[in-house]
Amino acid sequence: EPHLNREQRFPSNYVSTTKYTLINFLPKNLLEQFMRAANFYFLCTAILTSIPEISPVAPYSSYVPLVFVLSVTAIKEAIEDWRRFTSDRLVNNSATRVVRPHGYTSTAWRDVVVGDFVVVEEGHALPADLILLSS
Repeated sequence: EPHLNREQRFPSNYVSTTKYTLINFLPKNLLEQFMRAANFYFLCTAILTSIPEISPVAPYSSYVPLVFVLSVTAIKEAIEDWRRFTSDRLVNNSATRVVRPHGYTSTAWRDVVVGDFVVVEEGHALPADLILLSS
């Protein structure tokens, strides 16, 4: 019964392996990138070159390479996260057969809940942690 699972606060069977959302992509990605010593070093160098009294070079000579490296890395991370998102969607929407009070029902993996009797067929992947009742 899905309503009993919500009352007991059992976790759902929804799979999510993505690292980012649209809202947190930029801040989280920049934080991860500046945790790397090399990126943090070049940020500090760029900041120091912005002070004309202590730097004989133009500030853009430090900012352009840093922005380029950060941009390429962010694009790479966005592509990887999009691939994880599409893979998650494929897994969550995979169909499985579940025994319900009115008979066999085809349902998506994300909708399998605690207490469902799942019909596992030979050669198919398992949609959740299961206890084998019969073979």
